[in-house]
Amino acid sequence: MANEAVQEVAVAPWSIDPAHSSIQFKIRHMAIAWVRGSFRVRTGTLHLVKDNIAESRIEVDIDPASVNSGEVDRDTHLRNADFFDVARYPSIHFQSTGISGSPGSPVVAGDLTIRSVTRPVEVKVGEISAPTPDPWGSVRIAVTASVTINRKDFGLTWNKALETGGFLVGDDIFVDLDIEFVSNAK
Repeated sequence: MANEAVQEVAVAPWSIDPAHSSIQFKIRHMAIAWVRGSFRVRTGTLHLVKDNIAESRIEVDIDPASVNSGEVDRDTHLRNADFFDVARYPSIHFQSTGISGSPGSPVVAGDLTIRSVTRPVEVKVGEISAPTPDPWGSVRIAVTASVTINRKDFGLTWNKALETGGFLVGDDIFVDLDIEFVSNAK
C-alpha cells in the first residue's frame, strides 16, 4: 500500500524544501584558483509528470542576498551594484521551458533571470531519487543537477585587470544544485 501511495504522489506538484536544498558555485580567481560559495533556495515547485517527463516543469526562486563565499568583504561586494545589486534585484529566478533527454538523465531548458536579464540555459540533471515517504506523512524526492553560465551574459561585468595579464574574476560560473522536493498529496 505504501508503494501505491508513492506512485500516486509521483505525479502531484512538489514544493522545494529550502532546509534540505543547496546551490553551490565556483568561479576562477586570478585564473589560478577557485572561489566557492553558495546561495539559499527561497521557493520552488516541480510539476512532475512521471510517465512523460517532457511535460514536467519547474520553477525556482533563489535569494541573491544569501550569497556566501566564506569571506565577509567579498560577500558584501557580491551583494552591491557591481554584482547582484540585491537592493534593486532581490531575486534570481529560473522557469523551465522544456525538458528533453531520457527520464534517467533529463536536460531542463529554461529561462534564468539575474538582475532583470533573462537568458536561456540548460540544466543537466545528474540524479533523481525514488519517491520516498518521510516520517511526517509526506513523500520526498531529491534531484542533483548542474549548469555553467557566463556571468557577463547577465550584466555581471565587474572585473580588474591583473598586472601579469588576465583578470581577477573568471567569466564562467559552475553551479551544482542539490534540491529536495516534498509533496503532501495523499
